[in-house]
Amino acid sequence: MRKIISLILCLISLPAAAQIIPPRYAGSDDPDVFRKQFEKKVTKVMKRDGYRIEELSHELLMKFTIDTLGRCVDVQYPDSLGGVRFNPTQRSRELLNTALSELNPFTPAYKDGRKIPYVRKMLINMNFLPGAFVKPTFRGKKDGLMAFREYLNRNLVYDTKLYEAGVYGTVRVEFYIEPDGTITLVGASESPHPALTEHVQKLILDTSGQWTPLLEMGHPCRYLISFPVTSIRAKAPVMPPGIPFVVFQQ
Repeated sequence: MRKIISLILCLISLPAAAQIIPPRYAGSDDPDVFRKQFEKKVTKVMKRDGYRIEELSHELLMKFTIDTLGRCVDVQYPDSLGGVRFNPTQRSRELLNTALSELNPFTPAYKDGRKIPYVRKMLINMNFLPGAFVKPTFRGKKDGLMAFREYLNRNLVYDTKLYEAGVYGTVRVEFYIEPDGTITLVGASESPHPALTEHVQKLILDTSGQWTPLLEMGHPCRYLISFPVTSIRAKAPVMPPGIPFVVFQQ
């Protein structure tokens, strides 16, 4: 018993570990509060100072120190993290540095009641910027997939022989929209009959060159689409030729 009491007294007498109180931004220690304000400022500076989206990096790592006055200093852009490589452009650095310098200061970090410098790292994905991610368009229509649905509705026809054989269901086709707007078929992950697959794939290939590709940070990129086309078996004993057989699922 005496040994136990001695041990308790020793534990009580041990000095408490120094507690670090992290910096606060706008009264909050939640990093997302700062991130949201930072993204708003970056967007504002981009528009104000004439930065073009294609000049900027898609993703980068930023490291900075919050000094004892709450200022963000010693800003760095490491080129790797956990095996992932980053290549921040000079214009990206200029934009982020300007935005950071224009933000209100932090309430600095504290340790043992004294202000201390505090290092923070942020992985920044620039998708929040206007124009950073622009989906493909079909035949110049703003809603490319809707225009593509309309195209298929006009051209897909149910084969009456397949209908009479009781063949109907979903054809799910995967294809790439290439950076030049052409189409590369991947295959069909679901289909009730090869003839339906062939018909759908032919119509998709016929749209090659009619797409504006995905744009990421202003650069054309390859884009994979998985598109389901569902044939609906009609109640009539014979389906007249030329009647579209499809509805769409997103």
